[in-house]
Amino acid sequence: MLYRTYRYAKWDGTQSIFELDASDLMDHISDELLKRGDIISALRDMFRNGMPLDGEERTTGLKDLIERVRNQRREELQRHNLDSIVDDFKNKLDEILAIERATIEQQSEELLGEAKLPDELGEAETKSLQDMMRDRLDRNKKKLDELGDSVSGQIQNLMEYDFVNPEAQQKFQELLDMLTGQMANNISAQMRDQMSNMSAEQSERMKDMISSLIEMIRDKSTGFDPDFNSFMENFGDMFGPDQPNSFEELMDLLHEQLAQMQSMMNSMSPDARSQLESALNAALDPEMQSMMNELARLMEQFMPM
Repeated sequence: MLYRTYRYAKWDGTQSIFELDASDLMDHISDELLKRGDIISALRDMFRNGMPLDGEERTTGLKDLIERVRNQRREELQRHNLDSIVDDFKNKLDEILAIERATIEQQSEELLGEAKLPDELGEAETKSLQDMMRDRLDRNKKKLDELGDSVSGQIQNLMEYDFVNPEAQQKFQELLDMLTGQMANNISAQMRDQMSNMSAEQSERMKDMISSLIEMIRDKSTGFDPDFNSFMENFGDMFGPDQPNSFEELMDLLHEQLAQMQSMMNSMSPDARSQLESALNAALDPEMQSMMNELARLMEQFMPM
C-alpha cells in the first residue's frame, strides 16, 4: 500500500499559534485581577472559559475543548457503533463457549458412565480409546479455562482450538467471517476517503510512478535490465519505510499487496465492495484507469496470481 508523506520543520518564529498578543493578554488579566483580587482565580477562569476577543467571540477554553471531544466521540460512536460491535462479538463468543463447554461436560459424564463403544473393539482397545477421549476433553476444558477475559485474546486462542462440538466450531467460523468483513469494510472506507482527498499533484505523481513501473516490467519481460535505482530515487518514498532493494523485491511487494487487496475485496459485503469500486472509479480519471489496467495485465503475465 502506498504511503502519504509529511514534512516537518523546526520552529522559526513565523508560525501563528496564538490568537492574542501579549498586550491583549495582560489587559484581560489586569481587568480580572481588579474584579477578583486574586491572580490565581483569574488565571483559572481564563483557562476554563477562555477570554473575549473583538466582538462576541472568545478564545477556546478547557470547557470548549471538553465539549468538542465529547461531540466528536458521540459522532464516532454513532458512525461506527463500536460499543455495540464489541458487545455483539462478546455475546456470540459467550454462546459459542457455552455450547462447547456443555458438550465437554456431557461427553465427560458419558465416559464416566462407560458410554457404549463399537462392539468389534476389544477390551484393551476400548480402554485406550476412552483414555484418549478423556485426555482430549480434559485438555480442551483446560484451554477454555485459560482463554482470558478479553475478546481479542479469546478469538486468537480459539483460532488454534480443536472444537469438540461441530455447531460451536461453525458458529466461531461465522464470527471470524463477520469480523473479517467488518475490518475490510472499515479499511475500504479509509481508502475511499484517501482517494477522494487526493490532490491533482498527487494524482499526477501517481501516474508518473505507474508509468515508470510499467516501463520497467516491459523492459524485464523483453530481456533488458530495468532502471530500478532511478525508479526508487524518484518514487521510493511512496513505498513506506521498508523499501525494496531490487526489482524482484519490488515485484514481490506489489504481488503481495495485490493479493491482500483481492482477499479484502472477497471478504467484503457486496454493498461495501460496490461502494469501494464506485469510489475508485470516481477518483481515477480515464487515463489513470487505463494505466492501472495495463499494470494489472503486465503483473498477471509477469507473476500470475
